[in-house]
Amino acid sequence: MKRTIAILALMLAVGFVIGVITERVLIAQGGPKRTFILKTDMEGLPGKEANMAYAELEPGARSGKHYHPGWEFGYILAGHAVMEKEGKPAVELKPGVPFYNYRSDVHEIRNLSQTDTLKLLTIYITDKGSPIVVPVK
Repeated sequence: MKRTIAILALMLAVGFVIGVITERVLIAQGGPKRTFILKTDMEGLPGKEANMAYAELEPGARSGKHYHPGWEFGYILAGHAVMEKEGKPAVELKPGVPFYNYRSDVHEIRNLSQTDTLKLLTIYITDKGSPIVVPVK
């Protein structure tokens, strides 16, 4: 009976450790949390709209490869990251640094900090009704 309890306790402990590790890995792989703060038609540009978003990327996380079917303008508010674009050198991102992605540039942002959240402001100009982000595998 004692052996059964010991094995059960060990299995619970191992399960707990695996759960904690899995949660940390999933958080680190998750994309940014976006809060959209403005959406408006682009006057003088029929069929185009602008979306402004505040985004946060958790410590050590990656955005995942993706593109925007429009143009993206961004500004780093806090944190330290790197943006990797296909076919181009990596760009370091830190507070005060703006960035721009052409329509359909495949890119990924990686938060270099293991303790601080990356915070950024982004503006997307897209065809009205199109998605803001398209993941790439």
